[in-house]
Amino acid sequence: RLTEYTRFPLDAALIEQLVKDLAAELGEVRPIELQLVGAQLQNDHISTLAEYQQSGSKEKLVEKYLAQVVQDCGLENDNAAELVLCLLTGKNDTRPLKTQQELLTESGLPSNQLNLVLEILEGSGLVLRVPEMPADRYQLTHDYLVNFIRKKYQDQQAGEVEQEVEQQRQRAKIAEINALNSLSQAQLLSHDQLGALLTSAKATKQALETEAPTYIKLRTMNRLEQTIHSVQERNRLEGHKAQIFGVSFSPDGQTLASASEDNTIKLWGINGKQLTTCRGHNDTVFSVSFSPNGQILASASADKTVKLWKQDGTLLRTLKGHTNRVFNISFSPDGKQIASASEDGTIKLWTIDGTYHKTLKQLGNRMYGISFSPDGQLLASTSEDNTIKLWNLRSLNCWLKVFRGHSAPVLSVNFSPDGQLLASSSADGTVKLWNRNGQELKTLQSYDFWIYRVRFSPDGQMLVFTSADGTARLCNLDGSELKTFRGHSGEVFGVSISPDGQLLASAGQDKTVRLWTLDGIGLNTSQGHSGRITGFSFSPGSQLYASAGEDKTIKLWHLNGTLLKTFSGHNTSLRSLSFSPDERVLASASVDGIIKLWDIDGALLKTFPGHRLSIRSLSFSPDAQLLASASNDRTIKVWRLDGTLLKTFHSHIAGILSIRFSPDGKLLASAGEDKTIKLWHLDGTLSKTLQGHSTKINCVRFSPDGKLLASASADKTIKLWSRDGILLKTLRGHEASVKGVNFSPDSQTIASVSADRTVKLWSREGNLLRTLKGHFFCVYNASFIANGQILTSVDEHNVIKLWNLDGTDISTTKKTLNQGQFMTNLNPDQGKDKIGHSDSSSNLQRLLVKACDWLFDYLHHNSNLSESDRHLCDGINTQK
Repeated sequence: RLTEYTRFPLDAALIEQLVKDLAAELGEVRPIELQLVGAQLQNDHISTLAEYQQSGSKEKLVEKYLAQVVQDCGLENDNAAELVLCLLTGKNDTRPLKTQQELLTESGLPSNQLNLVLEILEGSGLVLRVPEMPADRYQLTHDYLVNFIRKKYQDQQAGEVEQEVEQQRQRAKIAEINALNSLSQAQLLSHDQLGALLTSAKATKQALETEAPTYIKLRTMNRLEQTIHSVQERNRLEGHKAQIFGVSFSPDGQTLASASEDNTIKLWGINGKQLTTCRGHNDTVFSVSFSPNGQILASASADKTVKLWKQDGTLLRTLKGHTNRVFNISFSPDGKQIASASEDGTIKLWTIDGTYHKTLKQLGNRMYGISFSPDGQLLASTSEDNTIKLWNLRSLNCWLKVFRGHSAPVLSVNFSPDGQLLASSSADGTVKLWNRNGQELKTLQSYDFWIYRVRFSPDGQMLVFTSADGTARLCNLDGSELKTFRGHSGEVFGVSISPDGQLLASAGQDKTVRLWTLDGIGLNTSQGHSGRITGFSFSPGSQLYASAGEDKTIKLWHLNGTLLKTFSGHNTSLRSLSFSPDERVLASASVDGIIKLWDIDGALLKTFPGHRLSIRSLSFSPDAQLLASASNDRTIKVWRLDGTLLKTFHSHIAGILSIRFSPDGKLLASAGEDKTIKLWHLDGTLSKTLQGHSTKINCVRFSPDGKLLASASADKTIKLWSRDGILLKTLRGHEASVKGVNFSPDSQTIASVSADRTVKLWSREGNLLRTLKGHFFCVYNASFIANGQILTSVDEHNVIKLWNLDGTDISTTKKTLNQGQFMTNLNPDQGKDKIGHSDSSSNLQRLLVKACDWLFDYLHHNSNLSESDRHLCDGINTQK
């Protein structure tokens, strides 16, 4: 409107006064001020000096014009317009240029509302849009406006606006922290481990730099803890322009070589720094290998040659003789010979100076893999005829043995460090273990995709293999899988383990080499159960919990994840656990029907044969004098703690899965696979049978006030019953079997857990209050702590979560294969409003240091990171 041509005649006296007023400050008239005053004179139809004097000063007219523009934005947008004008002013009377995205972030306004406000402000002439790349920027049209706008807010609502601006900025920062936390979780789920850790570290750094609420800091801390203890990717080496087929550690473990379809070999420091690129091949490089002394590097290529290089990338010599692509290369243990395997159906032996020595031939089949025995006397080779051949290098005339068993081409072979075993991988999807005589000892794995490479670990106790499904897998020699390394976005071809057994390098179709830590992986290194976890029990005070497993052990844990004690003594897998009300005794039961009572310090107090079949549930009486057991043998037994059997209850027609005493100790409730709940007097008299579920009942619980009974079933429902057996309500909402149910201490809230990986909170009347999501596996148990203000839940992978009752996730505790622990300083008796701000900040700082330690090499040497990411940890006091 300021730039529109208009005809509006003014009295001469008014014009004279206007000139005086407008020029009073500077001795000359500001065009912008003249435009603003003139526009408002026209708006108010002021054309005489008297009317002008009645309207007030020129400042009043300017303020009125600004107010009119804000009003033009609409009543629902006036606060938004004032906020945008304020954001376009600086504290030192400047008018900063800002993009629409910056205004969107700082204001917190919806984008459609901001668009409308900017359009009106631009149309009024108060704001200019400055065309720029990559985005236009907005600015007040004149410095003159800055003082008026800021003065207006100082006079009227400076405190409010500044506070609102700051609150909007704060909300924007918190929103960004939450977005980063969500992105980190998504990256971790998609196996981008370093990306997840980097994103989580960004969120943590922002949380430390922001006056964020404590629960935001706790949520951020929880996300970073989960990421730290899930990540095993140490570094990512990026620089090749095509897929990578081979990777090899140097004997001292300080250098890594990679061979690529881009015709090059790259040498990397163990920290990820690219040292040099070896150029000379005219086609794909399939394989690379260091000499035993680490001084020479050999490469095999589709250009039919083998090349020898110094570690600095200098080409020493080219070995010619093959008539087709060369797939593999290997040095003899003494470093005096080199073996190469080719598509031409031959293996050629060369001396270290490049002299051709001997050709080992077979009948026209491609040769893929080769491996020298540790004593250098034998050479194993694989080919497309589905066999492994063992050659005697002393005679060199023919193969010593032929190993048959694979049903497709064998792609790789490797001798164990002691030379007694061979491992092979094949396009038939299997990894096989053989002795030197050609006897197949075991098929370790069988998949529906090609297995490209297999290698023994330096100690000979593990095997690693890569495959077409984009993974590298680590397993024991008995075939039990230890770890699957996921992260590559395509097939994985090459693999190598560092000489100290601490790092694994994998390379593949996505043009990257990834380094993974093997710390803590192997036999007997995990503090957790070695088999499936089969039972959980929280202590009445919920400071402790116990887990039982197929490994025949019981483990006692603190809620923060610290392993306190391991109880051993059962001869078979365990199925049930229960704490006594005074927390002094732990009862355990196994599939062979044996019950054991333990002192909480780990001493075995009593063993007694309980049932003929597996015991599925245990329950102490409220006075801790009796123990009830329920079994697959369809009976309930009541015992004194000295092992005396008091009574056996018969009535169920199928296995009993749950047993509970009533709070007054006068009744027992049992439920199981026959779909019924039975109420019993302690003398064995059946009081009532409750029917209503359509399939087995997994859990039954009395409310603490003793007035309600809740049952959880595989039919996806929870049912609420009165003490006398009347069905009051059926709670629906879970999408899979409901595994457990529990009441809050005041009996007003019900928690249910399910195989659908959720926890649901219900009112006593049966109304769904909220659904808690965060577990990745079936949730088995839940318990209220801190006088019912916090809920704890545990899933089948021994992940424990603490929740506020509003659904916010306070913390997560998990035992992992690499012996990591989530050790939060959260006192279980504290809710989110009771946790100290300084504690959460110090924990965040500690975790950020740990994350930056892990990311140090990646941030310093990965060429694909942005400059801001590269400097993320600057100033963080890491140990590097």
